[in-house]
Amino acid sequence: MSYITNTFVSGGRDVPSSEKILSVCLKADGFTFSITSDRDELLAYGDITYAWAASVADSMRTIKAVFDEHGIIPFGFGRTELVVNTQQFSWVPDELYQPGNDKRYLDAICDVEPGKHIYCDHNKQIGAYIIFTADNNIVSAFQIALPGIAVCCQHSAFVSADVVKRSEGRPFMLVNLRHGMCDVVALRNEKLQLTNTYNCANFDEMLYRVLNVAKQLRFGRDDMALMLSGEIDRAHFAAMQHYFRNIDLYKGRPLKLTAPDMYRLHTYRQAACLA
Repeated sequence: MSYITNTFVSGGRDVPSSEKILSVCLKADGFTFSITSDRDELLAYGDITYAWAASVADSMRTIKAVFDEHGIIPFGFGRTELVVNTQQFSWVPDELYQPGNDKRYLDAICDVEPGKHIYCDHNKQIGAYIIFTADNNIVSAFQIALPGIAVCCQHSAFVSADVVKRSEGRPFMLVNLRHGMCDVVALRNEKLQLTNTYNCANFDEMLYRVLNVAKQLRFGRDDMALMLSGEIDRAHFAAMQHYFRNIDLYKGRPLKLTAPDMYRLHTYRQAACLA
């Protein structure tokens, strides 16, 4: 049940639980989480390293221990969501989606991996369902530790109202770096063009993927807007500036920081970004 708290900051006013949103984002070696208010305040942020156990009970006890350590009562939130990372997913437009056919939609593009369960989430911004897989044991552990938690896919979470609006009138691409992978979301004139996850062993591979997607979608590099999130350092950002004129960090929807320590956070980290 051993885990490491890499980061934890909290602050702000006393907010009723019903006005709080708890967002948990899975990563290969643990999870991050943020607590925000319905007034767009960042109330807490945590980054946890943990080697996921084969046992649902062990993982569940660790999740509870993390929140107990930081005085977070995992009940009564206005909304609680678990954002999972997956490379097995399929978008289905509203007009084509038929309940009960989720497995058929995925079977058309991939073989569901052993130990994975199929989930469905709706994205109202683009009027489509996303069918995806997630580790059944990990999700079950969170569902026991945090009753009522909704399961979401990172590809859908990144296609937010804010991201869709940024594509108005020009091509837009969001690239999220994480643990040897990059998530890419591309839109044009508020219409989704592509979402995908690519294996990237190093920065050069990530750059190749982004340049290739821009070329395939005929996004002019001088015209498109590119935003980066996740595990971005200054060297990565500076290198990308040589290839893209309009580039910036993506920090998610604007959040009011409620404690001095939060100003030292990279608020574009995943849990705060997707909250």
